[in-house]
Amino acid sequence: MAETWQWFTRWQGCLWFALGLMSTRDVVWLYMGMLIAVGLALGVMLVAAPRALIEAIPGPLGLALAGLMAVVMLAFIDTLRRLDLLETHASGVAHVKADLEASVRALQHRQRELVASEQRFRGLVDAQGDVILRKAADGRLTFVNDAFCIVFGVTRDQVIGQRLSIEAHPDESGAPNAYAPSGGQPRIRYDQRIKTRDGWRWFAWEDYVIRNEAGGLGETQSVGRDITDQKHLEAELREARDTALQGDKAKTMFLATMSHEIRTPMNGVLGMAGLLLDTKLTPEQRTYAKAVRQSGEALLDIINDILDFSKIESGTLELEETPFDPRSLVESVAELLAPRADEKGIEIAVYAHPRAAARIAADEGRVRQVLINLAGNAVKFTDFGGVRIVVQPDGDGRFLRFEVQDTGVGISKEAQARIFDVFVQADSSLARKYGGTGLGLAISQKVVTAMGGTIGVESTPGKGSKFWFTIPFKRAGQSEASTDAQMQGVRVLVATQYPGIGEFLVRQLCDAGADAFAARNLAAAETALNSGSFQLMITDWVLGGAGVEGALARAKARDPNFKAIVLLSAQQRSRLADAEAQGFSAYLIKPVRAASLITRAVKVLAGTPDDGGASVEGADEGAEVAQPTEGLRVLMAEDNRINVLLATNLLTKMGHRVDTVGNGKEALEALSRAPYDLVLMDVHMPEMDGLEATQRIRRAEAASARRGRPALRIPIVALTANAMEGDRQVCLDAGMDDFLTKPLDPEALRAILRRYTPGTVVLQSAHNAA
Repeated sequence: MAETWQWFTRWQGCLWFALGLMSTRDVVWLYMGMLIAVGLALGVMLVAAPRALIEAIPGPLGLALAGLMAVVMLAFIDTLRRLDLLETHASGVAHVKADLEASVRALQHRQRELVASEQRFRGLVDAQGDVILRKAADGRLTFVNDAFCIVFGVTRDQVIGQRLSIEAHPDESGAPNAYAPSGGQPRIRYDQRIKTRDGWRWFAWEDYVIRNEAGGLGETQSVGRDITDQKHLEAELREARDTALQGDKAKTMFLATMSHEIRTPMNGVLGMAGLLLDTKLTPEQRTYAKAVRQSGEALLDIINDILDFSKIESGTLELEETPFDPRSLVESVAELLAPRADEKGIEIAVYAHPRAAARIAADEGRVRQVLINLAGNAVKFTDFGGVRIVVQPDGDGRFLRFEVQDTGVGISKEAQARIFDVFVQADSSLARKYGGTGLGLAISQKVVTAMGGTIGVESTPGKGSKFWFTIPFKRAGQSEASTDAQMQGVRVLVATQYPGIGEFLVRQLCDAGADAFAARNLAAAETALNSGSFQLMITDWVLGGAGVEGALARAKARDPNFKAIVLLSAQQRSRLADAEAQGFSAYLIKPVRAASLITRAVKVLAGTPDDGGASVEGADEGAEVAQPTEGLRVLMAEDNRINVLLATNLLTKMGHRVDTVGNGKEALEALSRAPYDLVLMDVHMPEMDGLEATQRIRRAEAASARRGRPALRIPIVALTANAMEGDRQVCLDAGMDDFLTKPLDPEALRAILRRYTPGTVVLQSAHNAA
């Protein structure tokens, strides 16, 4: 038994050794063959051998056979297990292989994309006209594009790895090291003139930092663009600007000189014409004198337009905000234009909305200028009918709207589109007929725009035009003359030749609380008087060619308390006696001020004695000026003999004593000899001008005060033909107190003189008033 087991063990070891040298597939086939062979052998033996033979098989051999069968079975099972495990491993390896192959394909695809992207980027960089370069921290170039190579005439192989050395122009500092890109300032820009293959060229550089993977400072990339043409253009523009500034300065000097040289003789012409009209003249002589004055005033208007346009074009137009009454403003403009309108046989009507009657803060002078321009044009281009001037709130009440409507020639749609352009008139034939520079409307538009408003026109050819403009404003108090509810319940009939006047008079009366009605002709007026109980009638002298005295007499016969006020033009003052004889209780001069209308109506209804009733201020034409009770002693420094004669006559008529000198030096000598209440100082004089003379006077006053002997500050008024913006301030800065322009306006001169009376100790300086 022991020998048999030993034999089996040796046989099994040999079998395992042999199996270990074989492949798995061979082992499987061997096991299968052994199992089949053993199985067949055992089967044959068991079937064919006799029982005795079987029983005769020794025990060890049976055990060996059984063991062999068991070993073969166990080996077979183990082999199957290993085979299954091997297949599992092979499947895993296949998956890993597939994944690896997919990863390799993806990497290859990305690599191809990166190569393509790099090619595109390099193509873009090389196609750029801008110079692009990169340099390391030590200044060595790591990249340059084709443009760099072309501009500097090098190849990449020559410069890559070399330190950057670009020659800057000796006059150009380039980009200082202090402004090199850094962490705090990662990007800088600068212009630099550098030497290139084509010579000195201007480049605009932009340098910025490219950070490394750690976020630190890596390379610096510079992009440069050739701006030589731009620099040349800028130089040309600077030269053109300097030339334009010089030209503008020359134009300003020319205009100032023109203003002075033209205004000086014009002062004499207008002043002497005014003095002549104050004398006793025959009607023919008075007509000629008026023509001289009107021609001079027209020339002065042209000069003023040119000067204003020059101020606007040079940007020196200054606006000042002062409180004024819009109603009083439009009424004064209408009064100013009334004589011209009366000469043409047309009427001017004015209406101020009650909400526009409050005082406002705006530039009164500029508003007046625009209004005179528009209303003056309306009178000029209207041959029949009349002109209506209206002021009223606009929109939400933050703007004031002024309207000037006429019944003149009208303007076509095509002409309206360019009517506010410079030197443009609606029709060249109108320019020949009516005259004018074509600057008025252009100036008005620019002035209104400068004030923050708008201007426009509405017109129908053959029927008339309406020009309007708006300005922003601030409230500055109530109107100086309020007419609210002063005629509550009074019934008034208004009969006028021009419907515009009648309409506006009715509005003004209704604003004061009256029940007012308008009649367009004499028949309508008589019908109204017969059918209604009116207490007052306001009427033109003539209605439709017929006098109103008959209708007035019949109305008074029906009601002895009935009152009537006649409307007259300034030229009809001579008929006042006739008006009184025909039963009129009072008169009003057209254009009628609202305050005068209501005041006169209230007095007439109350039976208060009449005080004259004129709605315009000032003395009658040709009348002597009232003499002041105590005159001033005036020193006048003026080198033009005509101006001296004119001013001397005006001042003497006003009751003042006048001494004259011819320059500033003589003025100083005269002041050292005698005290004066006022100095009229011309600015431009020979030997010593008015500015220097004034400065010396002020220094002498200051020196006297320091010595403990303070002297009275003598008022000095500039008298100059200069009317450019800034001339006034120059005079005030020199120490003058006021400013008068030539030609001398008697009313302006009178207003200046009223401010200074003998014994004045403290004067309000125009520096503070301005």
